[in-house]
Amino acid sequence: MFQRKNFFPAIFSIIALVSCNDNTSKTQEAKDESKSVAEEKNEKKFNTDSAEKTAQFLVDIAGSNIHEIEMAKAAKSKGMQSIGDMLVTDHSKVLSDIQGLASARSVSLPTAETEDQRKETEKFKGEKGKDFEEDWTEKMIEAHKKGISKFEDVANSGMDNEIKTWASSLLPTLRHHLDMLQQFKDKIKK
Repeated sequence: MFQRKNFFPAIFSIIALVSCNDNTSKTQEAKDESKSVAEEKNEKKFNTDSAEKTAQFLVDIAGSNIHEIEMAKAAKSKGMQSIGDMLVTDHSKVLSDIQGLASARSVSLPTAETEDQRKETEKFKGEKGKDFEEDWTEKMIEAHKKGISKFEDVANSGMDNEIKTWASSLLPTLRHHLDMLQQFKDKIKK
């Protein structure tokens, strides 16, 4: 026999469940698109080439740092504590600097990894032992080489002096990371 008193609580529970799932997927979509959303917002805000280049540099570097922090956390979870701690600490500071530079220029930044970056991080989390160490180290060496190249370009570019000075000041840290990663690569190959 149908009982009306159980019907309404059941309907409300279903509605609440569907609403929660809807919000979760929307939140996930917002995270997935955070870099593209930041780029779109910046395109609308800035109408000069130099302002757009500055905004794009900050968006790219913020996205790279977010990803490198997550990759360093993956390394820490696999027992690579020393190098993972160094990268998390240094890249978190860089991200904080980027947020300050962006805020002063009204630049919107991503707040999470892109979907592709998140998939890559998850792939690395699934690897084990020497395979993880070798693959992760290669990826991080590649990322740091690209980062150094970007920072050198900016340090020698026509961007505003504050960003040029900041980029120049980070080059020794990025080169140190690259050296440490190269040494780690040599160590694990033995």
